[in-house]
Amino acid sequence: MDLLKSLKKNSLSDIPWNFSYGLLSFEQVKDYCTTLLDKNSSVMKTVEKELLCHEFHDKCLLNLMLKSYAAEYMTNLCDTWRLHDEVKFAAIEMFGKFHALLLSQIYETIYERPEKTLSLYNQGQSNQDTTVCNSKEQITEKNNQWNQTLEHVAKQMELRAVSCIVIANKLDEHKQGPVNLSFAAKYLSEKGFNYNIDALIKSELRVLKTFQYNLGSMLLVMPHVGVLIDYLFHIDQTFSREDIYVLSTELLNCFYPRCVKFYAKYSLHENHSELNLAKASDKMILVAHDIILLACGIVTSAVYLWSSTKSDLVIKILSSVTDVSQNRIVKFSYTLLEETLK
Repeated sequence: MDLLKSLKKNSLSDIPWNFSYGLLSFEQVKDYCTTLLDKNSSVMKTVEKELLCHEFHDKCLLNLMLKSYAAEYMTNLCDTWRLHDEVKFAAIEMFGKFHALLLSQIYETIYERPEKTLSLYNQGQSNQDTTVCNSKEQITEKNNQWNQTLEHVAKQMELRAVSCIVIANKLDEHKQGPVNLSFAAKYLSEKGFNYNIDALIKSELRVLKTFQYNLGSMLLVMPHVGVLIDYLFHIDQTFSREDIYVLSTELLNCFYPRCVKFYAKYSLHENHSELNLAKASDKMILVAHDIILLACGIVTSAVYLWSSTKSDLVIKILSSVTDVSQNRIVKFSYTLLEETLK
């Protein structure tokens, strides 16, 4: 229980990640907007610096690809279990970042640490030091070890997906449904997996340890979307908060499985000449970390689907409150609708 309280205290966002939208005063909404904008600015500055690091670049690409890979399965599972949208999207983000962190740690251990290599692909085996040399035999051994690691991680994908959903649901203040360790173990058993409650507990701990028990490093879009929708409603009460929220979640359901393709396509419109980015994928990674831009694009697209005559107004309002240019919001929303409505 103490661990859960600690996780909630340090989890997910500087604002409640699933607070009841529509119950906030305009002053509270503006304060939340300021908080989210400041955090987003800090994240973007950090990413700009970290992109010079090869390891960070590869970790971000892994995160995107794994989110895209697992999104449809995790979305269907969360919908079947009738979990909140915030739980669903938090679990998808957790799954992607967990595997990116895990694989980068293991890769570094196998290939880059000079003092030893560790056999981490099998959690039950003890770690053994071996002398590192540059011989072909040693390189072959490391390659084999890495391939074994990837095979082992792939076999546990469904276990990790379920673990991330269970963890996210525990952090949901308004959690609903019977989703707990017993429920998850029964589900995996029915799917033909031999995982008991003890295995699920170990899996949860593996996820949390990889995050160093700090889930605040995840970038979650739903708090941003909710705050921006509330902001629109306070400006103009003809906006239907409920309809726009539902459309936003449906767009995110379509977005996550296509996020790699979307970001690759949209980043062609971005101009970051002042940063001297070496690779085209660097622009994609930078854009993928801009949660304010994603939230603006999601909300603008949702408003367009709800009432296309309101889209120009929402673009002006969101641009004024977020400092994202109207041109970027238009291009992002257009690309989003083009990809998700295929």
